[in-house]
Order: sequence, then C-alpha cells, then structure tokens
Amino acid sequence: MEYTYKIIEKKDNDLETVIEKGNCTTTFTLQDIKDHLEFTEKSKRTAKAQLEAGEIQDKLALEILPILKDIPEDKLELVNAYVMRQIQKPISLSMLETAEKTIASYTEQLAIIKEKLGLSDEVK
Repeated sequence: MEYTYKIIEKKDNDLETVIEKGNCTTTFTLQDIKDHLEFTEKSKRTAKAQLEAGEIQDKLALEILPILKDIPEDKLELVNAYVMRQIQKPISLSMLETAEKTIASYTEQLAIIKEKLGLSDEVK
C-alpha cells in the first residue's frame, strides 16, 4: 500500500508541522516520528540487553541445576507459579505476623485509652 502525505498545518518549525497520511487518515508531526523512532530504538536496545542477560543467567542456572533443561515446556508455567509462591510465602508470613502484632497493640491501646479517658469507640 502506498501512502499519500499532505501538510495540514504548516508551522515555522518543520518538526511541528502537522501532516496527514492518506489511506489511513492520521495526523502527526515530524517530531512525533522522531520521538517514536527514539523510543523504539531504546526499546530495541533494552530488549536486546534483557535477552543477553537472560541467556547468561539461564546458562548459569543450568550449570547449577542441570535438571532444569529436562522440565517440559508445558510445565514451565507451573514451575514458575510454584517458585513465585515460594518467594512470596516469607513476605506474606512476615506481613501476617506484623499485622497480628499491630492489631494486638492497637486493641490494647484502645482499651487503655477508653478506660483512662472515658471514651467510647462505638458509632453513635
């Protein structure tokens, strides 16, 4: 498909000139294209770096746990879910312990405050 281009709004700075792209009816500026190109190039570099880092990490993981290569691809999601739960478990246990201690402390403080100051926490 070949597109047609037409200036819709000419600006002193050409990067801000609004252009219409025919056969898809969209408007944009040269700056929009340059911004998106820069964003896309950055995204490409990031993706490439993540892939390279992942390959190195996978190689190390396989050296440490060679059994990983024997896990069928259709079971990887299950293994990942298990691992994520194991990572989350101590965090959740810590949050639970902290919440229980906080509730006990607040409950005790409320009782003392109500008794000493003659206040009520009942909704009126």
